[in-house]
Amino acid sequence: MRAGEQEIELKFAVAPELGETIMSRPEFADRVVSRRLVSTYFDSAEHALLRAGYTLRVRHEDGRWVQTLKSCVSGDGAVRDEWSLPIRRGAPELSLLPCKAAIDAMVGEAAVAMFSVDVERRSIALDAPGCQVEVSLDNGSVNHAGRSAPIRELELELRAGRRAAFFAFARSFRDRYGLRPAFVSKAARGFELCAGALGGARRFGPPPVSADMTAGEAFKAAARAALTQIAQNAELLRTTSATPPHDVEVVHQLRVGLRRLRSLIRAFRPIVGDGRARIIRDRLKGVASDVASAREADVLLTGAFAQARWGAADASRATFARRLRAARKAAYDRARAAVDDDAFSALLLETIVWIEGGPWTASRAAGAAGRDAPIGPFATRSLESGYRRVLRRGRRFNSLDPEARHALRIAAKTLRYSADVFGPLFEDHPKRRRRFTVHIKMALDAMGELNDLVSTPPWCETWPGPILAWRASRQSLAATAGAKALRGLAKTKPFW
Repeated sequence: MRAGEQEIELKFAVAPELGETIMSRPEFADRVVSRRLVSTYFDSAEHALLRAGYTLRVRHEDGRWVQTLKSCVSGDGAVRDEWSLPIRRGAPELSLLPCKAAIDAMVGEAAVAMFSVDVERRSIALDAPGCQVEVSLDNGSVNHAGRSAPIRELELELRAGRRAAFFAFARSFRDRYGLRPAFVSKAARGFELCAGALGGARRFGPPPVSADMTAGEAFKAAARAALTQIAQNAELLRTTSATPPHDVEVVHQLRVGLRRLRSLIRAFRPIVGDGRARIIRDRLKGVASDVASAREADVLLTGAFAQARWGAADASRATFARRLRAARKAAYDRARAAVDDDAFSALLLETIVWIEGGPWTASRAAGAAGRDAPIGPFATRSLESGYRRVLRRGRRFNSLDPEARHALRIAAKTLRYSADVFGPLFEDHPKRRRRFTVHIKMALDAMGELNDLVSTPPWCETWPGPILAWRASRQSLAATAGAKALRGLAKTKPFW
């Protein structure tokens, strides 16, 4: 297998006007190189390469055809492996795939054109302290079956020098222009366009995690995927003026992404627990607090109030509905302001820089031994300890006070998120894994409903009587369902 080169780049969403401002700087005069890049992406009909963690692109450049295989095992992060080599024509040559995992994925498969990407790229090479950086502005589209989606992004790519120097340059460049980091690659946009999912709420896509990965590599893969979920949903919320957006899942998935990344940092604390980890977790928690009220208002309008309002008098129902809608608008305004703030964009960049090259990645970091060890033993220990923690805290569920129930819910979420990432490592017991997933999801659903019913805003005390009675009955049912799910979880044999 040929060794691939590491591609180290950062992407930023950029409006056309700002892009022109950057590329038209006087010191860039006569140094900007323009070219058109047309690429076709290939995979099997069932996306075998993508499932294995790779994308395959063919492009005509500099008078020749070039085939490029990129690793996307780690999601759309800043660092990826890539292999490029010339080929004879505009179709991939699978016999030349340089990576065993990609070769195995395409055994017996035919390469099918999935989508194309057509961009006008304007680039300039800049010398910065400790590195050389290529700044590129891409304007174009991704195209599939008569449909297209625009591409307007600015890329910073490390061409030579130290990674730390590149990240320092990126921070300065971002601060100078107020840029918003973006984490969705052109390939990812193309596959989303093929699936008809482009532009909707972004759910977490567990990256392929294999037994030959180290614990550190697995953390990077999962953390990048969670950060992508956060960034894309934040951008959808930021650019949608409606309250709520056309898809109320946007705010929900934004909160899920924020919780998931914080949970991952907690679960991997033995290896990533450096001085920056707590700061980033706290800042992510602050953003989650800023968007919490918007989600809570959505739940009330589509949950308790919506399901129980049939029993309320018309006048009280109308009064409460007006109050709730006004509260939701104010909550959405606060949430939108939070993700539109430059501090949030800076947090996204700081987080990806920490994931890729924070103190925990240093050769002499405190957790280096565990970080560089195979992921399997770490995953087993993490799942086992998380499982025992949930069972211990879930005893006598119906008698738990709100604080203890909250701690249980956090532990259950951490366990669920860890299982999402580590699950593919344990394929010997698929039935156990399915049963585990069913029970942990049922328990979380019940605890989530209890939280929605109990942790309501103060002005909900004015709810009409029938709604209050409905809430009380739902609390009882949810508590029963949660206790039952936890008993089922306790009887489920671990799949790890």
